[in-house]
Amino acid sequence: EIPTPPGECPQETAMKLDAGRWSMRLVAHTKFAPVWSSVRVPGHEARPFCIWRAEVRETGLQKGFRNLTGMKSSVKQFVLGDIGVRGLDAPARGLVLQIKAAQNPPRGKGLNLSLDGWIARFLPRPVAYRLVWHDRRGITSKGGADAGEGLYVWRPVPPSEAFVAVGAVCTTDPAEPRGVEVRCVPKTWLVRGDTLGPALWSLGERQEVRVQDSLMGVIAVPTDNLRYVPSWSFMADRFYTGT
Repeated sequence: EIPTPPGECPQETAMKLDAGRWSMRLVAHTKFAPVWSSVRVPGHEARPFCIWRAEVRETGLQKGFRNLTGMKSSVKQFVLGDIGVRGLDAPARGLVLQIKAAQNPPRGKGLNLSLDGWIARFLPRPVAYRLVWHDRRGITSKGGADAGEGLYVWRPVPPSEAFVAVGAVCTTDPAEPRGVEVRCVPKTWLVRGDTLGPALWSLGERQEVRVQDSLMGVIAVPTDNLRYVPSWSFMADRFYTGT
């Protein structure tokens, strides 16, 4: 993917409420895949806790139809981070970030980028994931279907200080996450808030799962030293951007 020139980002990603080349929305999402559950951790049956991930990838049927017709997807959705939920049921809904071409874009070609090209530059993938803490209490020595799984909490690393990863990504093994449709967003779209809920899962010493109420349960990303757990809010839930 193409790196973003440092001086280009503020103008191109400025939030506009009236018009722009791309329409951005935080939209409710209702399809989730399970990531991890506390049910296999001994002694925690009284306060079960689960982690889920929004499923935003196309189904095989949708992809096959597009390939057959030669159409490109005109709407893209991305995960902000994994979602933490008290209990064993999937969340009723969560938030994903949606981008599509605006109906009335500005005149001219702007940067002359396709939707995918703009996303690659201004909604970049993390350049890496850093493990911030892990809980191995659910891991058992025997294999098979009854083997427990650990919880590994990762911080997505943005490509530069111009971008922020607002949510954590979790796995059940020590391998770095792969294939997660999470993106970093321009820092200018965000404000820091005070929207952290109580700890849903904790090992002590600040090793805990807390969610951001403003992002409908997206797990907050602790700093590397675990001294601080910021929460984020978007300045608007629908807006335009792009020149």
